[in-house]
Amino acid sequence: MQLSPIVDIVIGLLFVYLTLSLLASEIQELIATLLQWRAAHLKQSIAQLLGGGSQSTVSGRAPQRPGDSTRAEQLTERLYDSPTINSLNQEARGLLATGFRKGFRVFCNLIGLSNPIFGQHTSAPSHIPPSSFADALLSSAKIPELIRTVSLRRFEQFTQDLGRQTRQLLQPQLSDSRLTQLLDRFEQRLRDITTDYRSGKFDLKISLTRVLNSVDRLISILQAAHVPEVDRLVILRDDTFEDREGHTILLAALLPSTEEVLDGLRHKRAIYQEVQSVIAELRDANDPTRKGLEEALNLLPEPVQDNLLLLAKRARSRATSVQEDFQEFQKEVEGWYDRARDRASGVYRRNARGVSILLGIVLAVASNADTFNIVSKLSRDTALRQAVNAYADRVVQTGSAPGVPSRPMLPKWSEVSQDMQAALDETTLPIGWDSNKLNEQLRYDNRKPKNQGEVIWVLIRTALGWLVTGLAIAMGAPFWFDLLGKIMRVKNTGKSEAS
Repeated sequence: MQLSPIVDIVIGLLFVYLTLSLLASEIQELIATLLQWRAAHLKQSIAQLLGGGSQSTVSGRAPQRPGDSTRAEQLTERLYDSPTINSLNQEARGLLATGFRKGFRVFCNLIGLSNPIFGQHTSAPSHIPPSSFADALLSSAKIPELIRTVSLRRFEQFTQDLGRQTRQLLQPQLSDSRLTQLLDRFEQRLRDITTDYRSGKFDLKISLTRVLNSVDRLISILQAAHVPEVDRLVILRDDTFEDREGHTILLAALLPSTEEVLDGLRHKRAIYQEVQSVIAELRDANDPTRKGLEEALNLLPEPVQDNLLLLAKRARSRATSVQEDFQEFQKEVEGWYDRARDRASGVYRRNARGVSILLGIVLAVASNADTFNIVSKLSRDTALRQAVNAYADRVVQTGSAPGVPSRPMLPKWSEVSQDMQAALDETTLPIGWDSNKLNEQLRYDNRKPKNQGEVIWVLIRTALGWLVTGLAIAMGAPFWFDLLGKIMRVKNTGKSEAS
């Protein structure tokens, strides 16, 4: 046989593979969308990440501890209930879309395909950006709230100590009622600054600047009144506010780093005791702040604490200031999630490939696409080869990117199906369960099988043909379209040189 007929047979076979692969892709995408495979797999991967799965740890501590699984599930639910993640779950609205979803869910419940992983929700986002995950995780774990609670308590203690030390320094002059009133106003001013910081009106750095300004005004008044102890107050101010511009030292002392907070939670150290003291001061058991802090102390599973603590140490080693510490930590959490998401994507692709093989075999049997029979028919029917090649050439030319022949654009199933239908109408392509095609397919050496052995061989050959077609369909439409385009370009180039 010459080379040209062999190439035509290959092109015809690839055209059939491409057509069936496109159909399989459409079916699999429809099933994945209806059953929300991507969203379910993503949530399961996040639950495994937060539960300390063997692929999720960065600290090398893989095994889960008792209760970690339950706490991971609770944390995952809180994360998905957060506004950041919930806003990513956008379903189609309208009467038709809503009615279709409800009807499909009822059908899934009847056949046992309901997806309980979404809990009270009917769906979930199929893609979560790293920044959204980090923001939702840290807010759900109440890390910023813990940092602010500790810093507020330290700032309150700082202003109280400053007021007490100031009063002690001026103790010899407290017999003067005017000086007593001045100190009372100073202490009230410190309490007002603390209240503003607690309400979030000003941040810690501005609050420290306001405290410093209040001390400066007090010193100016005392210097104008020639109070002897003012020099000792100046020394106290200079010792307390060594860095008057940036308050770097005070910020480092009053604002805990994420590493300090996480280390305190993990090992029940000073930070943990400070938060416990704040909780004890909130005597109302139904106080939302108290409930939130109690949850924060026991919410994170231990493997997540270990991982976040290591990430916080990395962030602190790169941060140049206290303010940058949390930003760097958030970037580390984003990278942690991104790496886990890449691994989860690989698992999803492997699972999808298994579904593709199963779906390809089902589609091959349903369409009776027997590779061996197709090759046999193409090798014997010159008109069929030429017709199929013409349609294949048109598909490749339609799907090629303009000016970029090496980067083909995959055609849609609807476009290829029209060419496939035309080929089926004008030719006798050996696909389908038509009685004439089936009689031709189930032949032994171009005749009907005469005995049981020949019948068994024909059935085995047909089953193997379906299997080969199913595996070919699982390779995916992009693979076959790219391969078909390369062969068509080589063939057309040969024709041009010959002419």
